[in-house]
Amino acid sequence: VKCLLNITIVHRSKSMKLCSQIKSGIAVMVLSVISTATLANESKISLDNVEKTGKVETTKGDVEIFKSVNIPSDRRAIRYFFASDCPYSMKYDQTMKKWGETLPKPLKFVRVPVITERAESAYSAVAYYTVLRIMPNRINDFQLQMYSLVQEEKKSLLDFKTYAEAFYRIGGDVSKFAKEYDNIANAKLINNASILGSKYQVSHTPTIGVGGKYSFTSEVISPNTGDIIHLSNVMVSKYISENGLPKK
Repeated sequence: VKCLLNITIVHRSKSMKLCSQIKSGIAVMVLSVISTATLANESKISLDNVEKTGKVETTKGDVEIFKSVNIPSDRRAIRYFFASDCPYSMKYDQTMKKWGETLPKPLKFVRVPVITERAESAYSAVAYYTVLRIMPNRINDFQLQMYSLVQEEKKSLLDFKTYAEAFYRIGGDVSKFAKEYDNIANAKLINNASILGSKYQVSHTPTIGVGGKYSFTSEVISPNTGDIIHLSNVMVSKYISENGLPKK
């Protein structure tokens, strides 16, 4: 049995404020913890028909493996939607990053923080995008420190000191980080991340978005169904076979 973060998408027409900067009439995602055992007791399941049907047959009925989406502007991106307090985001993060480095050009692996109506998700996303802007070559180290601080050291995502400590640990200038944390550029990046989460129909973390065409989650991954790299390869191969590689 795996506990995953389930994100129910709720559409709101009124504007809301995140981190005192972000106005939106876009989708907001509500976070809760669920237990999924959909495939836990299945015998070996073949992924051979996933490309055609998007589902696998189990004793509990058909299980959806991926969702079809349509985001024409995102054809070059393979996106990894994550939450710093999600154990499965942490579990697969480095494996997916290394896998992303093997993608054929011009496809590019891109992490995306999931924005929810919880204030801490916005604070965390602001910190992530701050580091991505001012110290991009250390963003992976920052990611590792955040997972460690939140999930192993039990630091709060509501406390700015958590992000400052993570930045300090990677050799960053905390005073510069604090100054850039309030930069309006972060609001634009978070707004875009929230829109992408909605368009890719993110319902769990982590979710992988493929070229603006498909999204899938780690929910179906178990010792019986294979690994996340296998499924990612299947989905990227499907994308390339149907669409070809985007022009550089």
